[in-house]
Amino acid sequence: SMLLLAAGRGARFGGEIPKAWLHLRGQSLVERCVRRLAQVVPQAHREIVLSVHDADRATFLAPLLPRLTALGVTRVVSGGATRQESMRNALAACDARSQIVLVHDAARPFLPIEASVAAVAALRETSVIFAALIGSLLLKEPFGRHRVSGACIDVVGIALMKL
Repeated sequence: SMLLLAAGRGARFGGEIPKAWLHLRGQSLVERCVRRLAQVVPQAHREIVLSVHDADRATFLAPLLPRLTALGVTRVVSGGATRQESMRNALAACDARSQIVLVHDAARPFLPIEASVAAVAALRETSVIFAALIGSLLLKEPFGRHRVSGACIDVVGIALMKL
């Protein structure tokens, strides 16, 4: 699954239009991000969940939704008051079978595709370690001894399976 966070207000950037919905060479930053995310994972395995601010739905999302859906957006969810809350909302909407979740900020339209594809490949090999770190750093979940022990046991099991 890929989460595209576009619920931010762009307060530091300024202006009347939230940064994610600004246009660059005729396309919104959201659309540019979706186009790039769609190149990271084959369509058969792709899920793009877009998190948007409720105030942006009618003005910015509605006119683009058919195009975003055609590009690969599978779900649109309400963002939260914080980036973490927006991420949680989008994560909750993901397919429960997703093994890897990429998170991208729509205000950053130049996602490096090759590096992202490489990251997905690396995550398939080491997802347990990254999942523990992501949960701790981004979602503010406690990184206690149980999480560390569980991750270590999983890594040892993966290493033994490779032998």
